[in-house]
Amino acid sequence: MVLFCSTPAVYSQLDTMTIPELVDSVSVISMPEDTTFIEPYPAELPPEIDEGFHVAENWGIGLRIVNGHSTFTVPKKKLDFYIQHRFGYLNQGKNGFFGLDESNIRLGFEYGVFNNLTVGIARSSMGKMYSGYGKWAFVKQSNEHPVSVTWFSEMDISAAHPSNDLDPFYPSHRYKNTHQLIVAHVFGNQRLMVQVSPTLVHRNLVDSLPEPNDLALIAGALRFRINSKISLTGEYSYIVNHHMRKYLTPCAGAGIEFYTGGHVFQLVFTNAAALTESQYMGMDNGKISKGQIRFGCNIVRRF
Repeated sequence: MVLFCSTPAVYSQLDTMTIPELVDSVSVISMPEDTTFIEPYPAELPPEIDEGFHVAENWGIGLRIVNGHSTFTVPKKKLDFYIQHRFGYLNQGKNGFFGLDESNIRLGFEYGVFNNLTVGIARSSMGKMYSGYGKWAFVKQSNEHPVSVTWFSEMDISAAHPSNDLDPFYPSHRYKNTHQLIVAHVFGNQRLMVQVSPTLVHRNLVDSLPEPNDLALIAGALRFRINSKISLTGEYSYIVNHHMRKYLTPCAGAGIEFYTGGHVFQLVFTNAAALTESQYMGMDNGKISKGQIRFGCNIVRRF
């Protein structure tokens, strides 16, 4: 049904007519040009929850899955403030307050230059790491394109004091960078998203001689949307370099995220202590089979 709001001119016409005249003249009454029509919202397009988060476009809510990025970008002229924590191993028991006595923290800002281009800066406590990064979403899933594709690049600089064992130590040793091609598909029922991200991590300085400076990985992730405000997430990073699997335990994690009107809360369980791609993808993480799992959280506020 369509409702309309008429101007006084229309009402004056109706007031001077009898019921038979009104019935006979319905087909010839002309509506003024300024008549406002109010139509019901299409059922297939859910109403906007918040100016920054629209279910129809960004149904997954969070720009990250667990540790890694999704294909989503920050809307134009919007700013996200990130607070991320990773605590100690849960198997420390009550003596270590189940890992909560330890904490790595990362603070970051992400800004939408355009709807498909996001830039960000961050600082992580582990390794005193400063990061600058950008995301370019150059393909959006549609009837013409079966997947969404986003390019992600990040440069990390460590401000930590170098070990005395490193001689010589050059300023370039502080640099690491990560490059990802993030490809995602949302299935027809709009509940499940599957993502694959070929990744290259370059480290100017490695921990030991057997480790190459370049590390290739394939990160897989999924997000299952329970409703417009709650989703389940999971991810795993597969190390392509065959001989490096002897030295590095890949990153894995799972979580649940909540949207609460301008905020996103992600509660996660992961074997990674670090919070930047070049660190958690390029270091030895905890062994899940031994109970080396950490609790953490990502908190996002959009302005």
